[in-house]
Amino acid sequence: MEKRDNANSEDMNKKERKKKNDLDILKIQIYSENSHVTLSSQISYIISFLIGFLILFYTLYYEQKISLTTFSVAVIVTFALLFSFTSKSIIDYENRFKKTSNMIKSVEEGNNLPELIELKKRKD
Repeated sequence: MEKRDNANSEDMNKKERKKKNDLDILKIQIYSENSHVTLSSQISYIISFLIGFLILFYTLYYEQKISLTTFSVAVIVTFALLFSFTSKSIIDYENRFKKTSNMIKSVEEGNNLPELIELKKRKD
């Protein structure tokens, strides 16, 4: 009788560990997808701003409201700012990617992950 109880409790422990492991894997997947979507959105916004500013400056130059020098400086400044925003976005994504890798290692070692909201807030 005790052997059966021990076997049942082992089965329950295995099922609970499997359930926790599945939930942790799901958390990793959600975090990873969120990171990718964030990067994609940021890059899309940057490209949209770039196209908008280029159209604005070109229109002003074409209508001779600004000089060629002003147009050139405005385009260079716009490119520089958007390049810096793009670089920051990519660096943030790489940091999130490293964090995702660390979470995978943690789950492989048998550690539990914190709640999903806490994962997003933490800056590891």
